[in-house]
Amino acid sequence: MESRFLHTFLTVVDTGSMAAAARHFAVPASTVAQQIRSLEADLGVELLERSGRTLVPTVAASRVIESARELLVIERNLRSSASWTELPAGPLRLGVTPTTLMGQMPPILR
Repeated sequence: MESRFLHTFLTVVDTGSMAAAARHFAVPASTVAQQIRSLEADLGVELLERSGRTLVPTVAASRVIESARELLVIERNLRSSASWTELPAGPLRLGVTPTTLMGQMPPILR
């Protein structure tokens, strides 16, 4: 089971749409759909069903959502523990003004 497929699944659940999840990951919606199908095949259950224009978790999916979230937290912690630095693993997102971005950030990031 691919942890990134779990992440994709949880993003679809949180956003209610494969298109929104695709935008989040900057991939085509067909990639999201393929990952969901692969995860469903791996688990042997259908995970999402249409309710109007949104996707909602099936009963089976509802039973695994919290475990999937916990598993991804454990994976992130494992990656942090294995890192040669003491910094947490994962993307770093900074919110700065354009002036700060061009003036102060380059020396700080070096």
